[in-house]
Amino acid sequence: TDPGIYRVRTDEHGCFELVQIRPYPNPTFGRLAQLCFDEDTGAMRYSDRHFEGLREIIQARSITREVAPSDFDLSRKPEFDEQIRGATSTTAQG
Repeated sequence: TDPGIYRVRTDEHGCFELVQIRPYPNPTFGRLAQLCFDEDTGAMRYSDRHFEGLREIIQARSITREVAPSDFDLSRKPEFDEQIRGATSTTAQG
């Protein structure tokens, strides 16, 4: 059998480090990734993925067990558009 695509290490804080160890087209987690999960809910609280020429960081602002109907609202939010514009201009400058 083929070896895995990633070598995985974990720590006592609910985080996993994935390092790509063999070539694979368009790997899901990139060349290198860190994924961290909330101990109480199991929800992902942090993700840092490194792709060729791109780094993607996602961090939860809050995690709760309560789910409201608004959590499933897919309508466009102007404040989200502004956050994306700000992140894009920051990335383009840096």
